[in-house]
Order: sequence, then C-alpha cells, then structure tokens
Amino acid sequence: MSNGDDNGNWYEKIIKTTEFINSLRRYMEKEDVRYVFFLGAGCSRSSGIPTAGELVNRWLKQLKGDDDPGKSMDEWAEKNVEGYDRTDPAKSYGTVFKSENFFRPYGPRLPVGRLLGK
Repeated sequence: MSNGDDNGNWYEKIIKTTEFINSLRRYMEKEDVRYVFFLGAGCSRSSGIPTAGELVNRWLKQLKGDDDPGKSMDEWAEKNVEGYDRTDPAKSYGTVFKSENFFRPYGPRLPVGRLLGK
C-alpha cells in the first residue's frame, strides 16, 4: 500500500476495496501510524474544512515562502507547478499534494493540522 518507490517517485495503484481495507488494517496493526481521509468538498466544506482550491492556495503560499519575492503566488505557481491554472487552483491539487518539495515519502512532512490551516 505504498504510494512511492525507494527513489521517491509517486505512482498510482488501483486495488479492490477489500484489498485496501485489509492492507490498511495490517499496516495499522503493525505500525504506530494514523491515517487521514480527505473527502469531497460536499462533506468537508459543510464541516468547515477548506475546499481543494483553498488548500492548494494555502499550500502554494507555504511552498513559495520567500522564493522569488518579486512574483505573486500565482506567477510563482505558473512557473513552478505543472499545469497550474490561477482561475481553478483545485485542478492542481494532486500535483501540489504529490510535490517532491511538499510531501517526501522519506523526509519531513507538514502536520495535517497546519496544512488545513488549523
């Protein structure tokens, strides 16, 4: 149930629901880890969780930081995030979420609460 290889390359693997549940159960029994499921905007928005577009904008601000101070966040993202569209940031959710500069399988991760702006 990995989402990356030893070189940090991301890939998608489609599995059956029962295989997913069984794998998740095995990992939870073996390791001291916690999982977070991100649901669609309909569920999350009404619960006060930001939409995908809002999350992308927050994450991009964190990624940009002090990099290229003369550029706006949108200008920076258009240069650094493949396929970024300032009119629909949610389209870049997967790209930003999987960014090697953001989540590294074998490196530091930002706490989920901080990612959600809590």
